[in-house]
Amino acid sequence: MQISSANSPDEMIAALASATGPAARGIIRISGVETLSLLHSFLSVLGSPPEIDAVSARQIEIDYPIGKSRSLLPMQILVWPTSRSYTGQPAAEIHTLSSAPLLEAILEQLYQLGARPAQPGEFTLRSFLSGRITLVQAEAVLGVIDARSDTDLDQALTQLAGGISPLMRKMRDQLLDDLADLEAGLDFVEEDIEFIDRLEFQGRVQELLAELDRLCAAARERMINTTQRRIVLAGLPNAGKSTLFNALTSGDAIVSEIEGTTTDYLIGCVNWEGTEIAFHDTAGWEQTVSREIEQSAQSFRKEEYDNADLIIWCSPTDLTDSEITQDRQNFQQLLDQGLPAVLLETKIDLLQESTQPQSDFLLCKGVSADSGEGLQGFRKAVLSRLNLSDNQYEILGSTASRCKDSLLRARSHLQSSFDLLQACSGDELIAEELRCTLHELGLVLGQVYTDDLLDRVFSKFCIGK
Repeated sequence: MQISSANSPDEMIAALASATGPAARGIIRISGVETLSLLHSFLSVLGSPPEIDAVSARQIEIDYPIGKSRSLLPMQILVWPTSRSYTGQPAAEIHTLSSAPLLEAILEQLYQLGARPAQPGEFTLRSFLSGRITLVQAEAVLGVIDARSDTDLDQALTQLAGGISPLMRKMRDQLLDDLADLEAGLDFVEEDIEFIDRLEFQGRVQELLAELDRLCAAARERMINTTQRRIVLAGLPNAGKSTLFNALTSGDAIVSEIEGTTTDYLIGCVNWEGTEIAFHDTAGWEQTVSREIEQSAQSFRKEEYDNADLIIWCSPTDLTDSEITQDRQNFQQLLDQGLPAVLLETKIDLLQESTQPQSDFLLCKGVSADSGEGLQGFRKAVLSRLNLSDNQYEILGSTASRCKDSLLRARSHLQSSFDLLQACSGDELIAEELRCTLHELGLVLGQVYTDDLLDRVFSKFCIGK
């Protein structure tokens, strides 16, 4: 779809809004400023056409003469006569039997009366342009249409119901207020009048930075996979990762007593209680790398860590004292990077007692992939962790791919404003960083947009939506 002046949002449009094929109900959707006039003309073939309320929404029941035989077709017409409709303008739906010839005949009459065929996504585009929904919610409409699982549908409905939009609006409103106060102070800089408490302002910016961190993380996660949860098995070389991977997925990972055998990564998918999980077996963590193939493996490993929903650090019970120190240091590095890492003792059949201190990061009591001990508890613990770690900021993959860069830039500009505040820099510099932050948030919400952006979003829709 091309957004242009040739396609005015005031024009009358009509299209089939239900699935094609025989069914108990087919729906034709109409929208435009002249919707009521169009309906009056459409109903004029009736001897006593029903009245259409120009203020309140109404459902009209009629028998409509159709075709050359003028056979009466039972029909319901739902009318939204004001801007309080989905599209933000007068709109209507015609509900009748879903028969291709019947629906095509009705559409042909509407086109003869002045409507034109709607383009893909044009009804939702009008809803966005009228301010009824944000661009994030518009993408959720497509997410509902394309949902292939209950998880997909839940995420799309959450985003459609508002999702992150209210949070981002609140952030943007707060920054607008702060920017206004800063700029007001610039007008009175010679009088030494302050319109904003800098300490309180700094605290608000810090809170907004934390929110943007979570939004950026959510966008990154949704870009990776919209349905599967990604779990990475990590640890020192020969930590039992591959043996555990094979036990969990019936995979074909190479198992060896020689350190560093896994130099790439393997993926095995399982479905546990309706949750799709992809286990990734990665190369062991090594401090020094000399071989080119090992360097490639370590690069892959870092990418896997960055994209994981959960990192399970495998810590075998047969480590030496020096290896235990290295093992704990490396696990702590993951935590220091803010990665979703948990600790799992492996090879518990080799020792009677745990070598790990009690910690909130312990996944479960431990496992032996060889004997199967602890695997059932491991499975329950994994599902529990995944449910607990569900991000409260649900973002569809399509939205994430569009807005990730804007969120990252917004966070960067806001961080710059925070650094300037701490350095007691001039308000004009801080104000400029806030303007840039507001611009990027506006791009995400669709308050700032280009025709190319709208084309890219709405061209994915089907006709009638």
